[in-house]
Amino acid sequence: AISPLQANYWALIIAVSEYDHPSVTDLDYPANDANDVAMTLYRNYTFEKDRIKMLVNPTRAQLIGALSNFAPNGSTPLGRNDNLLVFYAGHGHYDENYDEGYWLPADAEKNNRANWVSNSDVQRAFRGIHAQHILLLSDACFSGSMFATRSPFTIAIEEAYKERSRKAITAGNLTQVPDRSIFKEYLVKRLQEQSNTYINTNSLYSILKAPVTNNSPTRQRPLYGVIQQTGDEGGEFIFVRRE
Repeated sequence: AISPLQANYWALIIAVSEYDHPSVTDLDYPANDANDVAMTLYRNYTFEKDRIKMLVNPTRAQLIGALSNFAPNGSTPLGRNDNLLVFYAGHGHYDENYDEGYWLPADAEKNNRANWVSNSDVQRAFRGIHAQHILLLSDACFSGSMFATRSPFTIAIEEAYKERSRKAITAGNLTQVPDRSIFKEYLVKRLQEQSNTYINTNSLYSILKAPVTNNSPTRQRPLYGVIQQTGDEGGEFIFVRRE
């Protein structure tokens, strides 16, 4: 597809708030946050209900499995005409020793990495999905080393859409993101307020960055960039507003 108007928009919305192991604290908000994001995408943008997959309190196997469903041999293989948005809300952990960020699925334990989902796992999953655009919105830390810096120049919507993209906006580069998500609050608010037919990711990031930083108790600074070595060719994920 050369036009975002003809594309299929898919979303995988992941929320982890209840943890099986006592070493990991349960969270209050991820399930509600995930619902807010899903409803915003469905009501305001061209994501149809049957293309929004909700994953609540998944284990590591379920989370990796849900991502691999979009790969060529999965149950819903994506191609040139498809765009995928992945939203994650739940615990994240950044390990300085490995310079690696992790998501903690429902079966994670504190001192045992076996069931953690590493940034590399996510990269590998994205590499195998043949969608035109993949955008990750992560309400947990994502290692800075995975990000290539972005170009400061904006390109026209048609140009931005033509080339493939694999990008992420992440809530912060800290190990701790507060349970009550400022990131989700402004993400939903900004997406709902938009009146233009198109919004590109660069613009979304620009209008998210200041309010999240200024209103976060930990001064978290959202990051935006290319997820390296996953097939990004310089394009951008474009949100299309419903008529």
